[in-house]
Amino acid sequence: MAIQYAMDRTAYNAQATGGAGAKRSLRNEMTPPSFVQADGKDYGTYVQADLRALNPAVYGKIKMADAQDGTYNPALAKRLFAKAKTALTAQGVSFPIKLDFPQGQKSELGLNEVKSFKRSEETTLGAKNVEIDIIELNADRYNAATYAATTGKASDFDLSNASGWSPDYQDPSTYLDIYKPSNGSFLIGYGLDPASTRSQSNEATQNSIIKEVGLDKYESLVNAAEKITNDDNARYKAFAKAEAYLLSIGIMIPVNSGGGAPSVTKVQPFTTSYSWTGAASARLDYMKLQSKPVTTSQYNKAMAAWTKKRADIAKNND
Repeated sequence: MAIQYAMDRTAYNAQATGGAGAKRSLRNEMTPPSFVQADGKDYGTYVQADLRALNPAVYGKIKMADAQDGTYNPALAKRLFAKAKTALTAQGVSFPIKLDFPQGQKSELGLNEVKSFKRSEETTLGAKNVEIDIIELNADRYNAATYAATTGKASDFDLSNASGWSPDYQDPSTYLDIYKPSNGSFLIGYGLDPASTRSQSNEATQNSIIKEVGLDKYESLVNAAEKITNDDNARYKAFAKAEAYLLSIGIMIPVNSGGGAPSVTKVQPFTTSYSWTGAASARLDYMKLQSKPVTTSQYNKAMAAWTKKRADIAKNND
């Protein structure tokens, strides 16, 4: 977790958005906080509460809302690393720990992002403790080790930002299933193989890694949530508990989401159909246009009104 708390995600995101927009698209969860609601409250409120309950000393004050960096905390990162260093030194580990981070050599944005990550990690934790090795690869080699990898062994790296996910349907499982150690879509990305393709020679090794990391418990939590099919409130709360646990084991660091980059539109805010999934966002129903581009103040005013109305509807449905 020291790696996560040492990462200045605002500086990282600024490589793509610029300083003014760096926080707008930051995300602290895998599943968007307002993706679904349970008992009139956003899904993210339950993830935050469950994460705080898991380890109050580490997560007691964490905030999971979008558009702010809920985990960048250099002082906490240093304390967590000091504890880890003591344990690792007792096991005979020498320092600095070198972590390789592959990136396409022709991707200016990708290289700037990785350099930002390296700078914040080594500045906070100390280059004598952690060293981020940026591995510049040509397009073929980079893709073979990331997006196009066909086995866990092919993904032979310590860190990667070659990832991203969009929801296929309106249920948290669309996000959380991808980290299941039996058949998740992201297995290969962190060096494992689906259960159906594992050879007998590496079955024991992979199962040992899965258990040590805590992914076996994570899958149990996700499976338990998926079995709840007659109560959406209970189902979503169970998924929130699973996501909180996923965040606590630190195998992934949420960074950003789409929609944070500057844009220009003459569509009046909140007059169109919207859905996280499906075709609703592409429909023209209810859309209202205006002659001049929408200003920031107009959008913020419309956002405040929409948020209040949404809260009123949720309150009346309690």
